[in-house]
Amino acid sequence: MTSSSPPTRRVVEIVELLTQRRDASTRLSDIVKELDLNQATAYAIMKELVDAGWVTRDPDTKAFAIGGALVGLIRQIDQSALSLNAAAQAATADTGYATSVSERVG
Repeated sequence: MTSSSPPTRRVVEIVELLTQRRDASTRLSDIVKELDLNQATAYAIMKELVDAGWVTRDPDTKAFAIGGALVGLIRQIDQSALSLNAAAQAATADTGYATSVSERVG
């Protein structure tokens, strides 16, 4: 890719941060400090992620965590990978030729 989208990059960084800190309490102030974000920007992103179900917010501690909707997407991706693997194995059994599944990145 030749160009970057700073707003999109911020969302990705927040999701990555929450994933890395899954066992630690992560509040808005932690996100702002860790990623050097403006508080209003971080709040707007987090509100959108919470509304989408990608992130949850504990009403008592105000801590954020990865939400069920994002976990569901990850499971769908995992199932797709398993399906592709099964298809490759079936093709090998049907044809007698070796098969593989490759992921193209970039």
